[in-house]
Amino acid sequence: MKSANGNSPDITNLKPCDHQAFFEALESPSSPTEALRVAFLRQKESLGDPDANTSFPD
Repeated sequence: MKSANGNSPDITNLKPCDHQAFFEALESPSSPTEALRVAFLRQKESLGDPDANTSFPD
């Protein structure tokens, strides 16, 4: 459904330089940082995941 100004909330228009960076990141994602690993572990623990203490592969 389009909003009153004609823009769809499901479509994001990217500038050419942003488009390239976005798809390069999808194709070659960087390794997770320690802060991201900790955040995922904290989330798993809060959900009671039995694998919460499993380490991430590098």
